[in-house]
Amino acid sequence: MRKLTIFQCYAPKNAAVIEEKEAFYDLLEVTLQHVKQPDIVILLGDLNVKIGDDNLGLKNVTGRHGLDNRNENGDMFTGLCERQSGNLSS
Repeated sequence: MRKLTIFQCYAPKNAAVIEEKEAFYDLLEVTLQHVKQPDIVILLGDLNVKIGDDNLGLKNVTGRHGLDNRNENGDMFTGLCERQSGNLSS
């Protein structure tokens, strides 16, 4: 039986110091690792992310559509998503 897990969170703004953002994403990643496979995860909130329209090598993570340019938070978020999608295949 699959479960649905919903996370509601708010990430530091893009202008925050890198250590604060890294601490947030480290905690989020550790938290996501507690979800058992093959449960469904929905991540909601204000992540202050711009994914951008450059999806080269990230199409399976970001999809085909995006706006503007990716910001630093977008880099961190897509990195988290890549690592999580890798965990799904194991």
